[in-house]
Amino acid sequence: MSNRILPSAPAPRPEAGELSLESHAVRLDKLTHEEVLDLVRELERHQLELEARNLELEEAKLALGKSVDALATSEERYRELYEAAPIGYLTLETGGRIQAANRAAATLLGVEQPSLLALPLSRFVTPECQDAWHHYRRTLLRDGHMENVDLDLELGGGRRMHVQLAGMVLRNRDGDPIGLAIAILDLTERRRAERAVRESSRRMQIMTDALPVLVSYVDRDERYRFVSSGYETWFHESPERLRGRSVRDVLGEPGYNAIRDHIDAALSGKQTRFEQEMVYRDGTKRQVSISYTPDVDESGTVRGFFAVVQDLTELRRAERGLRAAAAEAALTEQRERRRLAADLHDDVAQLLSLASVKLRAIQDATSEYERAGLLAQLAVLVGECREHVTSLSFQLSPPVLHDLGLLAAARWLAEDFRRKYNLAVNLLATTQSLGFLDEPTRVTLFRALRELLINVARHSQTLEVRVEIGWEHDWASIRVEDSGLGFDPSAKLKGFGLVSLTERVEHMGGSVRIESTPGKGTQVLVRIPAPQSATRPEEEQGAEAAR
Repeated sequence: MSNRILPSAPAPRPEAGELSLESHAVRLDKLTHEEVLDLVRELERHQLELEARNLELEEAKLALGKSVDALATSEERYRELYEAAPIGYLTLETGGRIQAANRAAATLLGVEQPSLLALPLSRFVTPECQDAWHHYRRTLLRDGHMENVDLDLELGGGRRMHVQLAGMVLRNRDGDPIGLAIAILDLTERRRAERAVRESSRRMQIMTDALPVLVSYVDRDERYRFVSSGYETWFHESPERLRGRSVRDVLGEPGYNAIRDHIDAALSGKQTRFEQEMVYRDGTKRQVSISYTPDVDESGTVRGFFAVVQDLTELRRAERGLRAAAAEAALTEQRERRRLAADLHDDVAQLLSLASVKLRAIQDATSEYERAGLLAQLAVLVGECREHVTSLSFQLSPPVLHDLGLLAAARWLAEDFRRKYNLAVNLLATTQSLGFLDEPTRVTLFRALRELLINVARHSQTLEVRVEIGWEHDWASIRVEDSGLGFDPSAKLKGFGLVSLTERVEHMGGSVRIESTPGKGTQVLVRIPAPQSATRPEEEQGAEAAR
């Protein structure tokens, strides 16, 4: 062995009594044979340990290589995803300059990827959105978070794009911000879709507002999501204030309870239509027809229902009025039948009975002189009978009304009432002719005049009445005025038979105005619109009077 000194090698601490090379250098020529053997054995043990450690290092190196490869593969995949993402991604330094951009971002901004680097993002932000962008960047860097921000970007060719920015802070190992990662979402299509939805909603609002019904949409939580403007008339609140409120809250408890079962049926997917008297929150009562149509999606889930509400209150009131008018007309017909029967019995039947007596007397007459006298008396009876029959036929439907018009028929009626009731009818016509009126209008005005004159003759206890017939501003009118007893219109209207008259006139679009005070006479004005095809008559400068 040579006298060289071996450097100590790292090794585990030797047990007691063992010689170690780690503690100090050893001169080989000073060792005994046994010590040399111990030293060789220790060197062999160190060799084995080094070989084992070398093997571990090789395995660790191999594992590290695999990790590096996996990391590279993962990074490549991430970069592929990053580049292929449909959303634009930017990496910015803290001042806002672009450090990296994927293809989608370059496409959105209209600039090649390499050309984007080092450009400030603010270059693409419209002037009116600059403050919003800088505030967003500063807040994100300061607080580490902020709600997404919507901006308008100005691109080449004057093109604008509405986008939303979503960002996060990039930090170093010490936690200090070193940049921003920004995602750019193109909201152009969404904004276009939103505009389309708003336009569709606007058109729907216009259409539903024009309908004579209430239209609404109610969701599964029984809250109004859409209401037409008619709801404001009914509930005295704007559609904006009604949207989002529950049906129970809007209608009130009584109204909601009345339709609750039908709402449940609609939300279970059943079409339902019903008529209901509703009592609303303010105490208003309405007779309504309601239709509920479920809104079912493709999967069969009911999302809500559409409601159409029609107010039938006036219709049902009109129907009741028509039924009452029909009953009144039937009673009037019966009264007219009884009156005609009485006239026939009191006048015509009596005259015919007398004529029959005269005929028998003629048969029994013994001389020509007697027979001639009886024949003369019979001729008078037959003439009176003919006059009564003619009068009755005129009362039913005077030919003069159809042949010569309303004014001529009114003059005949005035003369008839003078003879029958000793009633002086002062007739004043403010127009030369009303021949342009159609037959329904002429007949209605004539019957109105006759009924009003009958009321004067029977109830007013006056011997004179003033009648004015005219036409003005597309309206034909009859005014009947007396200075008799008068009456309370609200108390005795039905008793004086004016209900059916009023309903007939109103059915034709006209009106009946009654002014009367007990002891001070009565004035009734009947007005009916003239036919649109009528030729306007020239009004007389003076007045035509007839009695």
